Amino acid sequence: MNPFNEEEFLRDKARALSSGLFIRLDEFVNDFPGGAPGDLITLVKSFLKEIDSQLDSTSNKKVLWGYFYLIEELSRSLDWLDNAHTAQTPRGLVQLLEEIASTLHPDSKLLVAPTREINYSIIDLIPYYIELAEDSLSAKSSHPLLASLPKQLYLVRFPRVERENILNHATFGHEFGHPIADEFIEAQEQKPEYARRLERLAQSIQSDDDLKLELEEEGGDEVTRSKLLTGLVDQAREIYRRALEELASDCVGVCLFGPSALFASLDSHLQSSLDEAPSDPEYYPPSRFRLRLMTQMVRDQGYIDAMTAMSLPPGLEDVRAAVLNLFRYLDGIAANTADEDSLQNDPLVRIAYDWVRETLSQAIQHAKDRLSSMCYSSSVAQSELPTLLERIAVDVPPNEVGQWPKLRPANWRSAILASWLTAITASSDTARTAAERAKRIKTIQKLALKGIEYALLQRKYLNFKQHQG
Repeated sequence: MNPFNEEEFLRDKARALSSGLFIRLDEFVNDFPGGAPGDLITLVKSFLKEIDSQLDSTSNKKVLWGYFYLIEELSRSLDWLDNAHTAQTPRGLVQLLEEIASTLHPDSKLLVAPTREINYSIIDLIPYYIELAEDSLSAKSSHPLLASLPKQLYLVRFPRVERENILNHATFGHEFGHPIADEFIEAQEQKPEYARRLERLAQSIQSDDDLKLELEEEGGDEVTRSKLLTGLVDQAREIYRRALEELASDCVGVCLFGPSALFASLDSHLQSSLDEAPSDPEYYPPSRFRLRLMTQMVRDQGYIDAMTAMSLPPGLEDVRAAVLNLFRYLDGIAANTADEDSLQNDPLVRIAYDWVRETLSQAIQHAKDRLSSMCYSSSVAQSELPTLLERIAVDVPPNEVGQWPKLRPANWRSAILASWLTAITASSDTARTAAERAKRIKTIQKLALKGIEYALLQRKYLNFKQHQG
């Protein structure tokens, strides 16, 4: 009998794992015949075929161990595909996300799946797979595997515990804002003014009493002092960049979803301190600072006036009262300057935020320009909300406006906003028990989801009929 061959054992094990993953992927083919899930299945299978083609010519144990790591990484796709089913991912959510992506990123495809984390994210998977191919398969840029990858394939994650909460999914407006904010920042970094601004940043650090003392105490010679100063400049620049990314993305959320983005943001930010100063590694701006900015933008865009002036059907005046009460509360949050105090307490943060304030209006204008064809206007809200509020009040999905036979699909952002306003009103109804309020809000969520699905399907069909004629 031949002696035990470790390399052959490892090759056989790699083949078995590769084959097992291939079979599991085949189980999804009928469920996902096309779109982003189909592209992901094809992509992962192409990796597995490449692994199989290399196994026979490989005897190096380190390389074989690398295949095990690669197959494990590729297996992450099973979790994403498991959760991309409509049982876990509301179809209306996928529809509205694809609606936004088709305008902002025409070549992109979205794989939408929940996560156990209480967080929203949109991540392009292609750089991740390129890195896997280069590191684990030694693939060069000309390799057929890399050439076959889609241009963009985004993994879109949302909290699984919030699966039915379509109203809070307005948070995705912020996530779509990140690439837009990055565009602005990267363009700024190429301008001569950016280099001059970094010089002024260094001067501000050296002239600040606290930071100057820190440099003198820790910097024994000029070289050490210079390194310390460079480190402080880099840190301040990172604080600045992260603030601008988050704040500009918040404004994109308002452009895309209107006040619904603010309400979803409030829901999230109230779960922790509003005034926590930026800290390593994320350097998030204080929540109060963000809510103040979004509230002001909602006001500047005319949404509060629109909701105040809308002509409500009989019996729905309590909606206006509840919404105005909420904005009084938001105004109170904005008037409190505890967040500004926390920013002032850290000299490096204070200097970075002076730069943020100089640049923020330009970043917001860039976002508005970039979203000109997608912005949800207050005039649309004012015209559509009364009908949609009336429909929700009688448990009818908020999907269309007008009078029969002249009905038309509603803007899906109006469906979300009308549902938010109804939910805010229901949560303010102290005459009901907490259980009754929760039950009513769940019903509103279901109606909102159906309203979005129906409105987008109606519009798709009408567009088809128009082009057919």
